Amino acid sequence: MVTNYKLIKFKIMIQNPTKTIKIDKSINDIKSIIKRIPEFSKSKLTNEDGILNEYEFDFSTLMVGNIITLSLNEINDNKTEIKLEARRVMGAYDQEIEVTTANLDLKSISVAISTLIKNPNADVPKGCAAPAAVILIFITLSLSLFFI
Repeated sequence: MVTNYKLIKFKIMIQNPTKTIKIDKSINDIKSIIKRIPEFSKSKLTNEDGILNEYEFDFSTLMVGNIITLSLNEINDNKTEIKLEARRVMGAYDQEIEVTTANLDLKSISVAISTLIKNPNADVPKGCAAPAAVILIFITLSLSLFFI
């Protein structure tokens, strides 16, 4: 007796990438630089809740990309915890390449925070690497869609 089995393809959802940073600065010092992060990370500040200390940065283009949620938690007067969480604009992460782009966006915000903490009046660097990062993300997403 011959039995036909169908191969069922399951999509595995990958947990949202996160990053936690503890900084020896007051929460007010960190809040003062939040609005300048988009200048250095090529994102958009789309949601701001100063009471809950949560901010959202959009790295998406045409509904493809990531939204980074930044949460501030005061540990003491001179120490603040910053939690970053990436999530897809639509759906959940199900491919490693999507997690890679999310990690690039987390890194972009981390570098922006670091730069602005060192020098709150810093100028945006000329020839910022964001266009190269956008091209890299576009190529990797194109390749991932090609191999699906």
